Amino acid sequence: MKEISVQSILQEFQRKHLFTDEQMKNVVFGFTDDKSHFVVQMPIPTKQFMRTVLIDEMQAVVKVSPWLGAICMSSAIEFFGKCINENSPTVWDKSGTVREDFERSIRNLASLKDYRAYLKAESNGTFDLYDEMRCGLVHCFAPKGKLRFSHAQGGGTILRADGILNINVDEMVVHITRACEEIIAMKFESTNKVEQPRIYVTQEIQLVK
Repeated sequence: MKEISVQSILQEFQRKHLFTDEQMKNVVFGFTDDKSHFVVQMPIPTKQFMRTVLIDEMQAVVKVSPWLGAICMSSAIEFFGKCINENSPTVWDKSGTVREDFERSIRNLASLKDYRAYLKAESNGTFDLYDEMRCGLVHCFAPKGKLRFSHAQGGGTILRADGILNINVDEMVVHITRACEEIIAMKFESTNKVEQPRIYVTQEIQLVK
């Protein structure tokens, strides 16, 4: 393949994914072993991942399917806790810290303060948002018995007299967006996982023989 053809592929890759010239300096590209495909790979920094996926795409998901939005947001809360875990600055998947991560984000991020009263310790055991929301949605695609979801004009976030907590998904996505912005504004060491690539955008182009 001529160099100009490689350049045209990289330009199309940049155009398709809206990468800046500065971001393109980090792109990795080459041929597969059998020379049948040209592979382009772009590392996506964690903060850019948060802007693109957890802000822009999350808001779009909630509009289309509030239910799927709730599932995604429960995982986002856990993810935030991993981001700000000072005891694990370089490791994402530290085992045995799921509850701690979920609750850490709610306790420490101002954007999520509205949910603190529903954590197990803060509610003196009368409610456990981690178990009702995160565990229910992640494992069974449904909240457990003491949690309900609403959206649009279906009611705000409120703990009912019968002990059932209703969370308004449209309100929560606003809080999730603000939590993302809160973390993006934080300063981390250059070696911290938050400053490193979180995912990779990969594209394979089949070459014409």
